[in-house]
Amino acid sequence: SNPKVQKMTAWLAQNKGLVEEAIAMYELSFQGDPDDLATSMNLGNLLISQNMWAKSISHYQLALEHHPNEPLFLVKLASLLINCPDPSYINYEVGKEYAERAFIHVESPPRTAIAAGRSLAIAFANLGQVQNARLVINQTMDMARRANFSETHMAVLEKLSLQLTK
Repeated sequence: SNPKVQKMTAWLAQNKGLVEEAIAMYELSFQGDPDDLATSMNLGNLLISQNMWAKSISHYQLALEHHPNEPLFLVKLASLLINCPDPSYINYEVGKEYAERAFIHVESPPRTAIAAGRSLAIAFANLGQVQNARLVINQTMDMARRANFSETHMAVLEKLSLQLTK
């Protein structure tokens, strides 16, 4: 019944490939100690890896109730709401708000801010705000250059930029 023991049990189950057990134990640990960042992040990542979109979205919404300004949670939820492979979960307007918060957050690490910028540009474009989308993708590309992102990552951003200028 101890959240720390449940977290360790979940971690061990995950390493053994027992995904369902890992999810169940992470969920119990999260319920017992929702302030544990590692549990929240591990559970969210595991849910996403299993394509459990509804549970992932719900989890990050709950995690943000306990950590309302955590950049990683903001960007994960934004990405799910903007880029979800299942279009029934896409909500550009709500996703845009989370992406904006992560993008401008002073404590967002470069990788997080850049991921937020990419999602934010996509949301703006899909909401018909093309000028804002172009502005954000250009700022994001500048951030990525300053952070010495790889050519592969820069190519993804440049491709998105080209799509937005059409």
